[in-house]
Amino acid sequence: MSTNNHVLMVSISFPPKNDPECLQAGKYFSYLKREKWDVSVVTSAIPTLHMPYDNALEPLAQGSHQLIEIPIVENKYLNFIFRKTRIKNLEQPDSKVAFIQGKERVINTLKEAPDLIYSRSFPVSSALLAEQLRDHYNVPWVLHLSDPWSISPIHHFHGELKKFHEEAEFRLFEKADLICLSSRNAIEAYTKHYPQFENKFHYSPNVYDPESPRNEVKRTRKTLKISYTGGLAGRRSPVPIIRAFQEIYEHEPELCKNLKLHFAGPFDRKNRGLLSQSGLPFLVDEGLLSFTKALELQQESDLLLLIDTPVDNPESSYFFPSKFLDYLQAKRKIIALTYPNSPVDLVMTEEHGFKAYYGNEGQLTEIFKKLLHAFKFSESTVFEQNQELPEEYSAKFQSQKLSVQFDRLIAQSREKNLQMGKKS
Repeated sequence: MSTNNHVLMVSISFPPKNDPECLQAGKYFSYLKREKWDVSVVTSAIPTLHMPYDNALEPLAQGSHQLIEIPIVENKYLNFIFRKTRIKNLEQPDSKVAFIQGKERVINTLKEAPDLIYSRSFPVSSALLAEQLRDHYNVPWVLHLSDPWSISPIHHFHGELKKFHEEAEFRLFEKADLICLSSRNAIEAYTKHYPQFENKFHYSPNVYDPESPRNEVKRTRKTLKISYTGGLAGRRSPVPIIRAFQEIYEHEPELCKNLKLHFAGPFDRKNRGLLSQSGLPFLVDEGLLSFTKALELQQESDLLLLIDTPVDNPESSYFFPSKFLDYLQAKRKIIALTYPNSPVDLVMTEEHGFKAYYGNEGQLTEIFKKLLHAFKFSESTVFEQNQELPEEYSAKFQSQKLSVQFDRLIAQSREKNLQMGKKS
């Protein structure tokens, strides 16, 4: 038996399932293993709705001390009906609520009690199962939220549903020994909301894998290739990009002669319709690509598009899209649509690319015009991006910081149990 401490990682999102949080969970898992931890994983079984299996992600999932999979039965058509009719039980806390019922499976299957529980959400059902396991094993619990929960500007809870989420969040925050959030903006907002938990908040951002190989692709320079690789759903829309190119195409069509505008990712029906109805002959809807194909498209592109999460109040822009780090690793200039003082805005420099702000989307037209002119006159230096990736967002660096916290919490727990034993 290993002498390493045993961490139980609870995350519905985990490779080889493919979505942004699956990739983040896999990166942290890979580097935590390199510390002194035996990491067992509790995740959802394959298939999981909206998290397609991707064999290229198998290496990210290898090496767990023990793997426990919990089946989740979902029906996308019923989910759609429930959302439209607002049947509240669906969102207590989310459509993957069946995951929480896996408590007994975990307890009966896990061969070795954990020294610490590390849960990752979203979906929040991961955190609610972790809460039950924390109560059962009575060990420290590190709760990670990739996005804000009750204070999120994109969740519009009302009535009893709002009360449910607020009460659940407070209960979990009270029980957790450490609360990891992925942006400093989110930590600031939660510190104002829950000042009593200020000392629990820990900055644990989205990360890149510093050892991930990236093959340099030779581009022909005959065509300017601009690509977006990510999700489009609800208010996160391609409309500002489409409108900018529609204006350019109408007034200066010769600039678009050698242009390809690619959109690749999971798109909802409304946004796919917007792409197909754009009237732009150079727009290509690639659909959902595998992880490997998405990386290849990034490498083949001259410029990469980032569309930040739209919110009603710019001060509530708490989100740091993991896609931004993928783009930085691709060494391509980025064109970002974001908000002033958003996590993206605070990190992105002129060397990384170009920024336009919601509320002033006309900036996009000027940026694209400038770049199209530069391409036309072979000003290649405009497209070069050779900035070093910030260590702050390295999976290795952040996993080491998290490991220090794990050590601290386990030591405190053991000291507390020792003192209680002496008193008894």
